[in-house]
Amino acid sequence: MPLFDTTQVNYEIPVDNRLGDFGVNFDVGKVIWIASADNAVKQVFSIKDPTDIDLAKVGSGDFGKAIFRRGKTYEITDAEEFILVQAGLTTTSGKVLYPGDDIQAAVDAGDPGDTYLLQAGTFAQQSVLPQAGDTFIGTTGTVMDGQDITATAFRGLTSTATPDVTLVGIEITGYTQVRTGVVQTSDNSGWVMTNLEVHHNRSGAGIQHGFATLITGCHIHHNGSTGILSVGNGSDGSVIDDCEVSYNNFLDGFDPNNEAGGSKWLQTDGMTVKNCHFHNNHDNGIWFDANNLNIIIEDNLVEDNLGNGIFYEISYGPSIIRNNTVIGNKYGIRISTSSDVEIHGNTVTALDGNWAFWATDAARGDGDLGTWRTTDMNVHDNTFIAGTEITAGVFDVIGAGAVFGAPANNVFTANDHRCFALDCFLWDDNAVKKIFSAWQAAGHDAAGSYTQRT
Repeated sequence: MPLFDTTQVNYEIPVDNRLGDFGVNFDVGKVIWIASADNAVKQVFSIKDPTDIDLAKVGSGDFGKAIFRRGKTYEITDAEEFILVQAGLTTTSGKVLYPGDDIQAAVDAGDPGDTYLLQAGTFAQQSVLPQAGDTFIGTTGTVMDGQDITATAFRGLTSTATPDVTLVGIEITGYTQVRTGVVQTSDNSGWVMTNLEVHHNRSGAGIQHGFATLITGCHIHHNGSTGILSVGNGSDGSVIDDCEVSYNNFLDGFDPNNEAGGSKWLQTDGMTVKNCHFHNNHDNGIWFDANNLNIIIEDNLVEDNLGNGIFYEISYGPSIIRNNTVIGNKYGIRISTSSDVEIHGNTVTALDGNWAFWATDAARGDGDLGTWRTTDMNVHDNTFIAGTEITAGVFDVIGAGAVFGAPANNVFTANDHRCFALDCFLWDDNAVKKIFSAWQAAGHDAAGSYTQRT
């Protein structure tokens, strides 16, 4: 069954170079779907603000159609692609369910790929195991409440048995899963989650996802352990976009050295976190820990987390941390015993007494691609702002000095440093902070700058 009945959508834009300006009124709360001719969803955009979408600017290139969203574009490159605007329950065919209906019973009676339209109101103590390709769409006021009794709201079978499920516009609260996700899709691929609000699940994480997952426009807050999680099962090829992740581990019930706070990902290849706001989590904001590679962390606002703002730990590259604004965390950006990471275009402001940028090299053992060490770290064109502590520093936990040597190839280039103190750099001696001229003499930031704050 196709995801959409295309005769019922309220606007369809064919890919046609001759199409010029046109006027479409996009209300807050609508969802934009980029689909192919067989109705397979390729990308989802949510509208939170009337200025998010400007389709009057569409049109250039062979196919050339693009959605302009907060300065971002989606280029249509296939002549069979089209855009669907879904404005709520009246525009999508599917099975209508009301509070009091048994969602799981409807799913069991349905076919893979069915669409379920969850009406406004509270669906109490419901836990859903979808069939492959199912879609669940809520509207304003659709709530799934575990009422502190039910463990999970949605879950997938293990061994990739429940792929390609879509969740849209549902508030999920009051579930009891401990530590792991109340939306639990580990081992499964191709899930799409947009406009979910996942909150006040007091014992667990908000979302624990699997491979090739798109999570966009979600608000994930006040969960007992972690906001977004993928631990040990992989989340290769996933994208987290335009989400607000805040106040997780708000009861301080979980050890942040294990997994708690805004997020944690392990053993991931080719994942992107972008355009998100991670704030006020009770430990790290964005955290990649152990055997990650090909990671992109870009264009995020990361502020006021009790741990590291962005933490890349015992992992590999090539990975990129770029164009993020990082403010008021315990440490701004921290690289821990990881190789081949490029950090550029970020603005990092540390609280007085904390460090803006910190890298460490420790004896952490061997990972999937060899011994973990801090090598080939390229830190350039950032602005690092600190109080009286370190704007940029490298700490040698091992003590042999290898992290400072030429073979390690850890370099700082063209960074702008601002600090109340003169000695706000750390290199080649863990106990002695350096002034900027000594930092440059060590080979860093020849074209960089230092400004003493007043």
